[in-house]
Amino acid sequence: MIAAVILSAFGALSVATSAPALAGEAVVGSAALAPRATYGINMDQACWDQYEHAFKAEIDPRNWHAWGWRCYTWNQSNGTLEAHDIDPARYCREHHPDAPFSAYYDQWDPFSWYCRPNRV
Repeated sequence: MIAAVILSAFGALSVATSAPALAGEAVVGSAALAPRATYGINMDQACWDQYEHAFKAEIDPRNWHAWGWRCYTWNQSNGTLEAHDIDPARYCREHHPDAPFSAYYDQWDPFSWYCRPNRV
């Protein structure tokens, strides 16, 4: 699982098989495949940034997946909670201009959102 996350974060890595690699060291085949900056997404902050009077972000228990996040606001006129969708890409554009695109590692893991420098 960890290897899949690393490969997802850095793209396909080409590893040369050599004596050091057999001894436990991985040798990356190309300097162009150096790690790119990625940042986690703070869903509470995304909620506060996107909705006036927002007070918390939570995962809808009936929709436990990456798109299950809801931002809750208090409607003062009728005294009810209102749930809104959260835009992770907006958070990335506003907080990480060097990584303005959002993505997730696993669609079934609501905590796997991150900001990345490109769409691919």
